[in-house]
Amino acid sequence: MNSALQRAGAGLARARGPGAPAHVPERGTDEQTLLGRFMAAWDAVDIDAIVSLPARDAMMAMPPDPFYVRGAPEVGAFFATVPLGGRLDEIRLVPTAANRQPALAAYVPAGRNGLDPYGIMVFALEGETVAGIVGFADPSNFERFGLPSRLEG
Repeated sequence: MNSALQRAGAGLARARGPGAPAHVPERGTDEQTLLGRFMAAWDAVDIDAIVSLPARDAMMAMPPDPFYVRGAPEVGAFFATVPLGGRLDEIRLVPTAANRQPALAAYVPAGRNGLDPYGIMVFALEGETVAGIVGFADPSNFERFGLPSRLEG
């Protein structure tokens, strides 16, 4: 799990280039472990593992759209069907932060060997569980976060 985070951080550092500021603040061990578990489950398209991470009453929203679900099974159902039709293995996650909260930037395949911005998920964590996820599906947010506008894939 931690190695998935480390690989993603190293990939982001390569994409940013030398001298660019880091966007992933130091995280506590519990937070790193939880995000690592989420990323590993995502990469494996293991919806059961994703469902095991949120609290039973976790919520997920995607402002400004009127999208809102509550409950771990509903969050899992969303990830099983919506992003790229449930092909989570096609989406690369890169750790970042938003308002001092852990976040993951998602990149999707586009063209030859490249990945374009897709969205940013901001996590509310409570201990060892995900209390909520707020998704921003606007690729223009990547520039505001100082994230690369394209990743080599």
